[in-house]
Amino acid sequence: MPSGPPTCHPIQANFIAVREVRYCLFRPSLPGEVLEDSEVSITQIVSPYDDSKSSIQITLKAEFGFDREKDSSPPPYGISVTITGEFKVDQSRFPKEKVVAWAKGAAPFVLYPYLRQELHAATARSGGPSLILPLLEVPTVRIAQQEKLAPAQE
Repeated sequence: MPSGPPTCHPIQANFIAVREVRYCLFRPSLPGEVLEDSEVSITQIVSPYDDSKSSIQITLKAEFGFDREKDSSPPPYGISVTITGEFKVDQSRFPKEKVVAWAKGAAPFVLYPYLRQELHAATARSGGPSLILPLLEVPTVRIAQQEKLAPAQE
């Protein structure tokens, strides 16, 4: 670990909030029933960048069990969890033209643990089998700073 205080990222969360949790029981759970987390769909919404507030909002929504074939056996429940985060951008340290790309690419990895926890907690309280979203590998992204090159010595 480097010595000294850590450097904060130029984009920081103003707030992260649970916007909605929707749960619908379809049938009693079967003993030992296990649900496939691969059947959870996750969608993302990115607001336009608010230049006056130097902020952007990102929403992640996880859904399970509502989108099923009519003739198939339903899961024991359907659940939808929506999380929204608002992020403040230090424009002196982060280029404004890269904010939306950050919001689409990196911000979901910031919000995902909150979504994962809320989905698990809500399904664990249901009395049926709980859903646990998998851990994800987070890609490392850095903004390349253009270095000034000294003129060549002749």
